[in-house]
Amino acid sequence: IVLVTHEPYIAAYTQRTIRIRDGQIEVSA
Repeated sequence: IVLVTHEPYIAAYTQRTIRIRDGQIEVSA
């Protein structure tokens, strides 16, 4: 399942978070 959100409190429920800025991966945790 891929979940896309702009809400950090929703992302807190995921096991892995990838941030994308200007089409580039910024942070992978």
